[in-house]
Amino acid sequence: MIDRDVGPFVDGKPFFEHVDNIRQLKRDRRLAEASDLLLRICVALERDAARRGGRWYIAPWYYEQLAIIFRKQKNFAAEVAVLEHYRGVQAPELFKFEERLS
Repeated sequence: MIDRDVGPFVDGKPFFEHVDNIRQLKRDRRLAEASDLLLRICVALERDAARRGGRWYIAPWYYEQLAIIFRKQKNFAAEVAVLEHYRGVQAPELFKFEERLS
């Protein structure tokens, strides 16, 4: 049987269908729009994980891209805050940004 639960939807599309749009927004230097979309996806991913119960793997790419945008904007406090937040919602053994945080 095929699992039809593709995760949360954002703006009427599965979260992963926004990747190309996020990349284009970043290329076009529309960082505020990209970060807004990324934030909404991160919230949706966390809500979906909570709905499922327990600790679920939460895709790191969206958090990493958000951190990259904040770094480009020289908003280092926000970059660290995003990564630390992700560390708090992800299972410790799956957190992969320790080096970036240091």
